[in-house]
Amino acid sequence: MGIPFPPDRRRAATVAVVLLIAFLTGHIMQTVLADRDPVVRMDEAPDAAPELRRRDVPRPLPVPPAATLVPIIHSPGSRVDAACDPLMTLSAAGDAAVAVAILAPCGGGRGVSLTDGTFRLDGRLDGRGAYSVTIPALSLDVRVAAEVDGAPVAASLFMPDARITHHAVLSWSGPQVLRMQAPDTLGEERSYRLGDGSGGASAEVYSGSETTELVVVAEVTSANCGRTVSATAIQSRASGLPTVRAFEMEMPGCRHVGQVTRLKNLFDHTRIAER
Repeated sequence: MGIPFPPDRRRAATVAVVLLIAFLTGHIMQTVLADRDPVVRMDEAPDAAPELRRRDVPRPLPVPPAATLVPIIHSPGSRVDAACDPLMTLSAAGDAAVAVAILAPCGGGRGVSLTDGTFRLDGRLDGRGAYSVTIPALSLDVRVAAEVDGAPVAASLFMPDARITHHAVLSWSGPQVLRMQAPDTLGEERSYRLGDGSGGASAEVYSGSETTELVVVAEVTSANCGRTVSATAIQSRASGLPTVRAFEMEMPGCRHVGQVTRLKNLFDHTRIAER
């Protein structure tokens, strides 16, 4: 049978034990766990236990956002230099004409094709990548679109003089020999040719009186003899909207090479006469 302790001694012993436990707990927290980082990293497995990481282990550097991007690889044929994009400007010229200027710094010597919606012209950039041409203003709102080595470019210009100046345009494609003629009235200064005339799209322009009777003259050559020549006649109007008429000419046989065929009243009625 044990010796019973008085109540006061039991209370003192209990307090001593509690103080001893508190002391030991504080000692462990300060000397053992003080240098540990309470960061928990969970593995991918759902039942993995937390793992403590010591502070003396260096943390991994953060990955910069740029390092996570996939680099864009341009194919050899892709165009990434915006400085090579063609530029077009339109400006008003005399007699209700529009001066077209195209600059393609990277396209020197390459072909250019442009249209105002009624006729088309083919040309070539010079060594600096520049091309210029003066076209008639056949409507109030002149819209020119061009393509330079597959790259499109466009511009527009409002031309109020298109109401008061009469233009007639003869447009064709191929190595055809076409020209306009006005008896006793047409001078060299009142007509001009556009395009290279070597096989692409070309045109001839007449600017003057709307009452002048224009005649289309086609020379019979070894290239067009016995064939059908296709062309387009365009005429400006006071309304500001042009009229466009496509037509065909049956050229004489090859024994007539060197002769000419005339097409009268083209803008009113079509009538062919040979000389």
